[in-house]
Parts: sequence; C-alpha cells; structure tokens
Amino acid sequence: MPGVVAERLRIVQERIARAAERAGRDPAQIELVAVTKTLPPELVAEGVRAGLRRFGENRFQEAPEKIESIRQRFSELANKISWDFIGTLQSNKVRPVLEWFAMIQSIDRGKLVERADRLAGELGITARCLLQVHVSGSETQGGVEPDRLDELAEFASGRDHLRVEGLMAIGPLTDDENELRRAFSTVRDSFHRLASRDLPGVEMRTLSMGMTGDFELAIEEGANLVRLGTAIFGPRRQ
Repeated sequence: MPGVVAERLRIVQERIARAAERAGRDPAQIELVAVTKTLPPELVAEGVRAGLRRFGENRFQEAPEKIESIRQRFSELANKISWDFIGTLQSNKVRPVLEWFAMIQSIDRGKLVERADRLAGELGITARCLLQVHVSGSETQGGVEPDRLDELAEFASGRDHLRVEGLMAIGPLTDDENELRRAFSTVRDSFHRLASRDLPGVEMRTLSMGMTGDFELAIEEGANLVRLGTAIFGPRRQ
C-alpha cells in the first residue's frame, strides 16, 4: 500500500497533467519542487521514497541539518537529489546558501547579484539563480517590480560566476482567478521578452510560478516549475 505522501503526490501529478493538457502543453515539461519548510527529515525522507528528487527550503537556518540528514539516508541518490533556496535571501546568508543549495530562486536586487557573483567566484562555482518578480501585491513579499526587471537582468548579465536561468513569482493571496491570471501572465510575458533579448548569462529556461493554492492556474499561464508543500506533505508544522 502506498504511503500518505506517495498518494498525495500521485494526485498532485494528475492535477499537473490535467492543467498542462488544458493549456495544450506536455505534462512532462512541468517540474515539481517539493517545499519542505518546517518539515522534519523523516517526512522529507518519505517524499524521497515516493520519488521526489527536487526540494525547496524557505529558511536557511533549518536547512543544513535537514539536507545532511537526507544525504546520509539516501547516499546512493546523492547526485540526483537537489535543493533550491526559495525564501527571502539576506545578504549575510548568501555564502552558506551557495554552499548548500543548487539554485537560488529569489534574487531580487543588484546587491544580491553582486554578492552572489563574488562569493561564487571565491567558492569556485557558478551561482545558478532565478530573478524573483513582485506581482503578489503584498509588501511583505520580495521581488523586483516588473518595470524594473529588465534593469536587474541587464545588471546580472555577463557575470563571471552567476547565471540567470529564469524567473520566479509568488501569486497574489486571493481566490480571484482573473487576478491570479493577470499576475502570472505579467511574469510570463516578461519571461518571453527577456528570452528574446538574448542577454549574455541570462537564459529564460525556468518559469517558477504556482504553489498549492494556485499551481494549476500558473501552469495554464506558462509555468514550467511549481513549488508545492502542503499539497504533498499535508498541513505545515509551525
């Protein structure tokens, strides 16, 4: 009998497939990041056993112990399991985030671009990142305003140790489908506009939009990566 997480994941995958098909897209093009904020390693391990391989964390302080626990439990999958940092990034956490995470989804200002580029150079790596766009309408959410996005992309372009691979956005906290679609379509249009500019070091591969409450709409509006936590793991622990 499949576990609870495995069964929830199966349902999520079916919903992703149906949303993609409604938009005339191939479901195989949609990737999933399983958000593990506040979850204990035991529950994350259940996700790995269910087939999840890409995880996301919002808070750095709880990440290293969790990531190391999963590495030790699943050493044979060490090269297949990856972690994205998806929360607000503080300047003083850039180095450890680069050391522990494969991608930063929340670069939203020039200071972070400069710091990530410099510290990645010191670490001998390339910082893979997404630019976060602010369309949620919430003052507490990060992100560059849409009309300043091109400026930030230009600032990030041509860096020796930083590569922009796409955009990330958090949708408005609302049940209004039209408002959600407007927000997601704004980011999608920016994604295609930047792709057409062909800036060095700025590649529009990943459009990360959609969480548990709105991921189907996000897929219909062009997302190829969704970030889901409670839909897979159940109610979040505080």
